[in-house]
Amino acid sequence: TPTPTPTPSVTPTPGACVSSQNFDTGVTAPALPAGWTSTATGALGPWVTGTPADTAPNAAVNGSVATVSNSTIDTPSIPIAAGGGSFSFRIDFNTENGFDGAVLEISINGGAFADIVTAGGSFVTGGYTGTISTAFSSPIAGRMAWEGPGGGYITSTVNLPPAANGQNIVLRWRNATDSSVLVAGGGVRVDTITGIPCAGGGGATPTPTPSPSPTPSPASFSITFTQPTYTEDESQTAVIGVTRSGDLSGTNTVNFMTSN
Repeated sequence: TPTPTPTPSVTPTPGACVSSQNFDTGVTAPALPAGWTSTATGALGPWVTGTPADTAPNAAVNGSVATVSNSTIDTPSIPIAAGGGSFSFRIDFNTENGFDGAVLEISINGGAFADIVTAGGSFVTGGYTGTISTAFSSPIAGRMAWEGPGGGYITSTVNLPPAANGQNIVLRWRNATDSSVLVAGGGVRVDTITGIPCAGGGGATPTPTPSPSPTPSPASFSITFTQPTYTEDESQTAVIGVTRSGDLSGTNTVNFMTSN
């Protein structure tokens, strides 16, 4: 009887191929797309889907307050192709010039989030517009950011860091405010993310383990012989009866030897 082979365990692939997001398809405002998350501290609320959008009806949006606050929106984990590459998105910002703003950050293989530029990436177009003041306790004080009145959606194209090549990443947009001026109708909007160089699908498929070939059990049978009878003449003939019982499949060979 063959020994049973355990079913192979499945190691999940961390992340699925999410190369684009427009916050429209399959999304009902104010909910975020499946797998996207938002965390907020201070008076800023979490990111939601809403307007104004680059592509109707929705964008990911976050507002403006006059207190020290911070709100982030994270993509699901995304496996990046071995060759890496760049991606683009549309961003609209209207913040207190020099004091409030937004940045793009990245986590590689579950590591700490770092600014996309600090991590080794670079902007091709639509990069940061200024430096955030250190005077009023902004969570991103001293960092370059999209800040000030942006004037509507612009296209930002980003080269991913080489360290992200062939790895799993999470992208994070961060909106941060300080303890001073409230910009009426202000905030940050992100939409129309395209071209993320992801490395394929998400769900893991187990490698099939071949089933063992059963080892046949030996056939069960028996052979019996009768006592020989002899013919006492020149032929010297002996007669022996042979009976096989049990498994009658196949054949058996019985050899006899004689001696004088």
